[in-house]
Amino acid sequence: MLDDAYEEHAERRQSEAERDRRRAVEAEQTRLLREELARQHPELAAYSQQSTSPRTAAPF
Repeated sequence: MLDDAYEEHAERRQSEAERDRRRAVEAEQTRLLREELARQHPELAAYSQQSTSPRTAAPF
């Protein structure tokens, strides 16, 4: 029974580590895509920075 608990714990830690690696890879890919988009379309880069900030009421 104790061996089963150790095995389950090890599997859970491995799954968490894989998830963390996957998230890191996705974050890096997202960063690279955003940089590429900003180089290709600088006018969109300004818009995307605005859209990440909290929205404010329309000025009119």
